[in-house]
Amino acid sequence: MKTKLLAILLSLAVINFSCDKEDDDVDAPPAPYNIAGLWIGTYTINQLPNQTPLYYSYSIKPDGKILTEGKGADGKSYYHQGTWTLNGKTFTASYATINSTVGVVTQSATLTFNADKGTLTEGTWTDVINPNGHLDGKFQTLTRVN
Repeated sequence: MKTKLLAILLSLAVINFSCDKEDDDVDAPPAPYNIAGLWIGTYTINQLPNQTPLYYSYSIKPDGKILTEGKGADGKSYYHQGTWTLNGKTFTASYATINSTVGVVTQSATLTFNADKGTLTEGTWTDVINPNGHLDGKFQTLTRVN
């Protein structure tokens, strides 16, 4: 009788242990990326087709504010501040320079947000106001880095 009881208890312990191990082996899907964060990539200028892609970053804040940094074709870094919205997968932003010495440039941008990959793609930008002439262009993929 003791042997049978010991065998049953041992069997239950093995079954319980193996079930717990199976639960641990199940991989949870990765959490999707949040739009808020630092995004880095490059952009091009349609009016300068021979210009190599230039550095660009978005610091997207959860409160609807955005800061950007972009390397200009003149080699200088330009900084902007503004606002953004996300409607489904469509990300839009509007921002103005904060360090220009030749007048404030206001731009708007539209990109496609992919939460699973942590990317902003199919991006376009345009000058809304530019005292030095109109420019527009495209963003290459921007990737969320934090």
